[in-house]
Amino acid sequence: MQDSAPRVLVVDDEPKICELLETLLRKEGYLVDTALDGSAAIGKLGGSDYNLVLSDIKMPGMDGFELARRIKEMHEDLPLVVITGYATMETAVQALRQGVDDYVTKPFKLDEIRSVISRVLAKTKLTLENRRLVSELEATNEELRRHRQTLKDEVKVAGEDLKSANLALRQRVQELEMLNEIGTCAASELDRDELLEACARLVGDKLQVTRASIVLREGEWLTVKACYGPEAAKLVGIRKRIGEGVAGEVVRSAKPVLVKDIVTDSRFSRHADWGYVTNSLAGVPIIYKRKTLGAICATDKRSGEAFTESDVHLLGTIASQVAPAIENTRLYKELQESTLATVRSLVAGLETKDAYLSGHSRRVTLYALEIGKVMNVDEDDMLVIERASQLHDLGKIGVPEQILSKPASLTPDEYEVVKRHPILSEQIIRPLEFLKKVRPPIRHHHERPDGKGYPDGQGRDEMCRLTKIIGVADAFDAMTSARPYRRAKGTDEACSEISSLRGKQFDPDAADVFCDHVVPLRLPELKRYGRAG
Repeated sequence: MQDSAPRVLVVDDEPKICELLETLLRKEGYLVDTALDGSAAIGKLGGSDYNLVLSDIKMPGMDGFELARRIKEMHEDLPLVVITGYATMETAVQALRQGVDDYVTKPFKLDEIRSVISRVLAKTKLTLENRRLVSELEATNEELRRHRQTLKDEVKVAGEDLKSANLALRQRVQELEMLNEIGTCAASELDRDELLEACARLVGDKLQVTRASIVLREGEWLTVKACYGPEAAKLVGIRKRIGEGVAGEVVRSAKPVLVKDIVTDSRFSRHADWGYVTNSLAGVPIIYKRKTLGAICATDKRSGEAFTESDVHLLGTIASQVAPAIENTRLYKELQESTLATVRSLVAGLETKDAYLSGHSRRVTLYALEIGKVMNVDEDDMLVIERASQLHDLGKIGVPEQILSKPASLTPDEYEVVKRHPILSEQIIRPLEFLKKVRPPIRHHHERPDGKGYPDGQGRDEMCRLTKIIGVADAFDAMTSARPYRRAKGTDEACSEISSLRGKQFDPDAADVFCDHVVPLRLPELKRYGRAG
């Protein structure tokens, strides 16, 4: 990638389209080249560096899909956006298979072209940065392995005071093993909270301390994100101002702090009654590219000894490995959100084409989350409910528009086409590994406890709880939304129907919670919020 203005190659067999896109993109500050067919595009790509290719799909000779395949063979990381006048499910799936990053439907608008190109370029930048960080972590681990091997080789030449040398060697090997474990965890764990919990646990176990904690900076505050030791769970989430206590001073100064005895240390003696056992503490800053992210602190060695400069150095080495890993988890989360935003945009585009679907996914999400709260669904599953509800009808992009907007009841054949949309929804998100837990509730949101649902005919015992919750929320919004061939049902009428079908079409627990708790207490507010969205 270049530091100057992004360079875009436009490929279309219609000269007027090329000229139009070249004019529009140059106004946006891009450097633009054009090609009238796939072969010409391949030739240009072989001699120049580009940041993005914008290509038509339907072209004589080499079409957009073949061009995409050839481009990915030449430049694996070069992003590709295609333009199509045939936005079908088959087109979307084939585009994903050929490595296309996004697509725009004809007739296109300048704002849409600008938005898609900007999003794809940002996503590509995040992907490359993520890859660079992983490479740095792997290099660090390799260096640690070399150090360990060096130490083993030194054992062979140690002559004097063998007993002392062996003792020191074992200690150093243990330290390197700990660093290797932390490095391995940092290179493989992409969830920030789980990464920090694993690192705090390793510090506590390997340094043989009573308590270890990791705090991160949030504005002018420090928040405990991970803790090892007695009542660790109660300490997570505690906030203190920067400059307060040992951790606060570490972050304020961006320097390590060693406290051999807090009672006699004038810097922190006022905190001597905070419950320390040995009164000895150590803390080091977590710094990435000159930015202080937080601190790692350890207190109370189990041996009763005070911390030493060697302990502080070891903590500093650990912090140097944790810092890029924290940044890596942030970038990975941004990459997930960017990818999820692309999928959500497909849903939004689908909803703009059908008055019934407008706002449907948003309302289903709000209803399902309320049911989940009452049913005490945990935080991780609440996120699954939210994402599954947002994307559950994504597969309708593959249902012909004349069927979706038909002003009369569907024929049996048309209904069979509609019944495939949960399968299509699952297929579209299948390449996205971070949405793995979202696939089952998306595929099964039309299943029924009595086994008469679709697409797999699951029964009550086979359906997961999240599927049951989304099924009630989806059905209620469908009942209370008007269609060309029927009126919208009122709230009471819809709840009465849901209650009458509990145990058949709807899970009894989810149905009761929705009709008895969500509807009387929260429905008016949820409806207003859903429409506003």
